[in-house]
Amino acid sequence: METIESIVIVGAGQAGGWVAKTLRAEGFRGHVHLVGEEDHLPYERPPLSKAVLTGDAGDESTYLFDAPAFDALQVTLHRGLRAESVDRETRTVALDNGERLSYDRLVLATGSRVRRLDLPGSDLPAVTYLRDLADCTSLREKLSTAHRLAVVGGGWIGLEVAASARKLGLEVTVLEAADRLCARALPPRLSDFLAARHRAHGVDVRLGVGIESFRPTPDGALDVVLAGGDAITVDLVVVGIGVIPETTLAQAAGLDVDNGVVTDAVGRTVDPHVFACGDVTNHHSGFLGRRVRLESWANAQNQGIAAARAALGIDTDYADVPWFWSDQYDLNVQMLGVPERWSEPVIRGDMEAGAFTAFYLDGDMLDAVVAVNSARDIAVARRLMERRIRVNAGRLADPGVKLQSLLKG
Repeated sequence: METIESIVIVGAGQAGGWVAKTLRAEGFRGHVHLVGEEDHLPYERPPLSKAVLTGDAGDESTYLFDAPAFDALQVTLHRGLRAESVDRETRTVALDNGERLSYDRLVLATGSRVRRLDLPGSDLPAVTYLRDLADCTSLREKLSTAHRLAVVGGGWIGLEVAASARKLGLEVTVLEAADRLCARALPPRLSDFLAARHRAHGVDVRLGVGIESFRPTPDGALDVVLAGGDAITVDLVVVGIGVIPETTLAQAAGLDVDNGVVTDAVGRTVDPHVFACGDVTNHHSGFLGRRVRLESWANAQNQGIAAARAALGIDTDYADVPWFWSDQYDLNVQMLGVPERWSEPVIRGDMEAGAFTAFYLDGDMLDAVVAVNSARDIAVARRLMERRIRVNAGRLADPGVKLQSLLKG
């Protein structure tokens, strides 16, 4: 086998951090270079819209490793630097400080970038985005002096920011262009449930609304001008309208790109020396049996582990059930699966009380599960889906039947 002496990881977020950790855990003792545009140790992003944004947790709570643990990995961290190009013939990565890193294996963990609005006034300082720690720090400071917030986009990030802002006492309006919240991720019944919960907490949720522009007011506030001419006056706007996979480097290097870097399940690209993992990959899901790009904490971690093992030539498999989660107010929402269509749900528990699980079946097989304040149900449902166990809708809905009993088939 070819000797592997140097591995370069581009992207020092959660996926890149797990690649580095796994390489060492698997016994690789060669050079590991971790290139990151931010001046931080690898960290997780989910808390940025929740506990870190409200000030209930510090920035360091997001770090994958504390400084001593990271030092123990003996990884060279290139902080605050951008990889400008990849030369696949010479197997080198050029950084924006003029340095060139040689690699035997390259792992792209470049993640994604926020989708930005292109409207009159969208470049005003009061129109903000939330993607990284710097964004979070800036937004937290702005929220501390603001009274009225408009959130553009009713997806996970927008709703989490809305919930955090309400906790801080702001007046919040959510503006969503679609006719329901989280339309890409949730079925209508769950969208309606979340809308009702946000309204119960005082959020003005407006659906099916478009935005024409932003304009400053004489007193230093901001008007959000809606399609049709009406305006909402606020102090601050947070835009959360999705993300775009950061494929610039991969595309320039001649790798296959199609809504992400095209890979197999464990991150192999068309180049046997180049791998990719996390948000940036359009990969074959062993569980779903089709290609998918997942924007999730779980995929960033677990595909990072798989890609590191694959880069070392270790036989590995990655066929996890896609898993997503969100915390909003007193709600913990967890979801398994990425169904191509939503069937009528089988409900276990009490939706009105805010503790229930919705099971979505394809015949007698679980296709997707959404659990609200029902983490135990998610743990069992995951095993039912992993093992492809046939289930009975009546038994799923019956609270007198222990879900664990269904694992016996």
